[in-house]
Amino acid sequence: MDITFYFILCGSNHIFSDFVSKRLTGAMRALAAFTVHLLFGILFGLIGPMDGQFSLFGTEVNATTIFASIIALFFWVIDELIRRNKANR
Repeated sequence: MDITFYFILCGSNHIFSDFVSKRLTGAMRALAAFTVHLLFGILFGLIGPMDGQFSLFGTEVNATTIFASIIALFFWVIDELIRRNKANR
């Protein structure tokens, strides 16, 4: 896949996450942002699957979906840390 696809998907993830959670506060905002990031990670795994398959709890799972979800959660954690550092200034 083209690198442009990755930038578009990651950028839209953060934009959509901010849009969905902008009117929420506290734990509800964090939960909404978490959900959006996780869903985009799963969506990325479904749109851009690679050949890596493995069995997870008896079900064949695409490795890209798992790894994309982990990376999406990593970006959510970074987003939350940056947001909290801005709030503490």
